[in-house]
Amino acid sequence: MASTRISSDLIEQAAQRIKDRVRRTPCLRTRFIRQPLTRARLMLKLDCLQVTGSFKARGANNALLRLEETAAPKGVVTASSGNHGLAVAYAARASNLPAAVYVPSLTSVVKVARLKAWGAEVIVAAVICGAGSDGLA
Repeated sequence: MASTRISSDLIEQAAQRIKDRVRRTPCLRTRFIRQPLTRARLMLKLDCLQVTGSFKARGANNALLRLEETAAPKGVVTASSGNHGLAVAYAARASNLPAAVYVPSLTSVVKVARLKAWGAEVIVAAVICGAGSDGLA
């Protein structure tokens, strides 16, 4: 896979592309740490306030919107038991596309319910444990 140099222009293009689909979450300065690890100023990005509860909504929306610029996708498929699946389900819904999310059988019922609430079809797959496994079968 060819690598792409990330420039400020690419970042700005992505920001413009997703601006109507994600929240601008605040950054807060940490002033009340008892034992700081460094003298540097530490900032916390509160992506827990993002529409899906994590930063992954930005990447999923950007990827899907970039795809829409060059092709007409018929839907989205991913495998995730976590925040990536939620972000893809949300981005697909925002694009009026169907989404299928494969999850391991041990995925919490709360996470499955959230995926379904975003309109995703949830497919439960067996969990595989072992070297070189991606976790789903």
